[in-house]
Amino acid sequence: KAFFSFKVGSWWVYEEQTSLERDSVYVTINNENGSSYFYTETISSRDSFQTHWFTKGMYEVNGCSSSDLINKRCLYVHKTKLKGQTHLGESTIFFVKYKLNDYTYTDGYSTGCNNNKIVLTSITNNYNINGLTINSKTVEISEDCTHFEGDQPTKFVYSKGVGLVQKKLLDSNQKWNLISYHIEP
Repeated sequence: KAFFSFKVGSWWVYEEQTSLERDSVYVTINNENGSSYFYTETISSRDSFQTHWFTKGMYEVNGCSSSDLINKRCLYVHKTKLKGQTHLGESTIFFVKYKLNDYTYTDGYSTGCNNNKIVLTSITNNYNINGLTINSKTVEISEDCTHFEGDQPTKFVYSKGVGLVQKKLLDSNQKWNLISYHIEP
């Protein structure tokens, strides 16, 4: 939850490194239930996309049960993206229990990204983006084909207690960096 579940009032400002275009993202809904479940909705000021971040149990995986979720890595973080009433897709984006080089194939409902794989490619204790230093556990997730980003390979960097800090769109050569943020206590 520390990477994705943030209270209403939290916000982030991102800047694309080359074009200097900016985007602000705001939490509009946050629900938490117990130690593992959460649902957070954010909205982007740049394109009006609503993004839902939530936990999803993968009980169909061998050995998974609701009483032993985290030890068997049966709980994942999912993301859906919408614009108005148009559902743009849903996909697994993160592991609840993780280690370096872990991977999974997403079960996303995307049309152009069959056999899509996400891999945890880096874990650090801090992260620096253009002078902004984040002193918390930071992970990089590489995705073969991100449907939400035009079916291209993408790298996402998430920091504990901060959320998404960087997005690298590899085919279109865009890099969106966090430049300012506020996390509601």
